[in-house]
Amino acid sequence: MQRPLAAFAFVCALSRSITPALAGTVYSNDFETNTNGFSSASTTVLPTDAGGFSSAQNSRMLGRFANDTVTLSLSGLIPGIVHTVAFDLFIGASWDGNDTSFGPDRWQLTVAGIDLVDATFANLSGSTQSYSDATPTGPGTHAASTGADVVFVAGLSVFDRYSIYSFSKGARNPVLTFTPLASTASLSFEGSSLQAVGDEFWAIDNVEITTATVVPEPSTLAGSLLDACFAGLVAARRLRATR
Repeated sequence: MQRPLAAFAFVCALSRSITPALAGTVYSNDFETNTNGFSSASTTVLPTDAGGFSSAQNSRMLGRFANDTVTLSLSGLIPGIVHTVAFDLFIGASWDGNDTSFGPDRWQLTVAGIDLVDATFANLSGSTQSYSDATPTGPGTHAASTGADVVFVAGLSVFDRYSIYSFSKGARNPVLTFTPLASTASLSFEGSSLQAVGDEFWAIDNVEITTATVVPEPSTLAGSLLDACFAGLVAARRLRATR
């Protein structure tokens, strides 16, 4: 009767080696203190409500960028489990949206070759954009900035305005998800067909990667397995004693 004891010993050894990733928040950054994990350390301060500069709340964010690709290197992911990507996207100044004369002005978020966001945005009057989370008539048929959570206007010039789009936040915001195949992944944030930063820019803020799946902490899981090992060893010894 050595086989049961050997099997339980294997489980006990396994319990000491398992170190699963923790559930909940995998990554979070409001860029007020650092840009950890991102390939760029460029930050700027912008107001975040619809008032003028004197009344707006200010927030530090990652950016400003134009035709740039910025990556976020993630670790501690849970392979095979759905992860949610939440953030605020700032679309600033004279984005032309679907206008092919100056664009189209496009922004993308990609992970593992899959586009979570791939859309045009517009801030100019009369321009159209492909992105919307509000209009019932479909992409590309609505006025500029429709679907934005906040349209910030500080002056008469288009260069004094930007729109803020929130993702995976609230009932009407689109939820962005991906399922990693490994414990690491890289997210790419990219603007294309834009003018210089002083003309058209984008920035991001309040980035958070989460999973709702509950996974035991390593100590909890190991403890449970060790308890099972102990109970199994006791049972095996009793069984052997009766033979």
